[in-house]
Amino acid sequence: MIQISQLPHPDYLKYPKHHTLCFFSTEEQAQNTAEAILRQGLHEKDINIYEGAHGLNAIDSAGNQHSVKEAWARWVQKFLGTGEWDLVSEADRELREGHLLMSVLTVKEDQKDQVAELMLLNGGHSIRYIAPLYNEEMTPPSQHPS
Repeated sequence: MIQISQLPHPDYLKYPKHHTLCFFSTEEQAQNTAEAILRQGLHEKDINIYEGAHGLNAIDSAGNQHSVKEAWARWVQKFLGTGEWDLVSEADRELREGHLLMSVLTVKEDQKDQVAELMLLNGGHSIRYIAPLYNEEMTPPSQHPS
């Protein structure tokens, strides 16, 4: 059984191209999803977790926790109102509420769909796939808050 604490917890949220991401309200939901993903043949190194103070530092929505390069990137994202900025600002809000962000490397189309389904089945919300040039909303319309 994998523990969330054993999975990678990156120091900075870079542009997560070829990643499927979602938020979980509880660590148990994230852990159940991670275990299901590993049973599908993906590897622990492909699953990143952002949580708590360390996660907020990695998200760095204000752009003041890292280098000038990262600060500039956050400013540009915010100024342009990109899909990436939407992710960063939502992640900041979700982590402050005690939720977790999971990001899974899904290079193949079938991996993306499979991981999104596992996330949804285990209570994930705001599921999205980040491609090199676009963001794809993966949460079914019936799961969006009204």
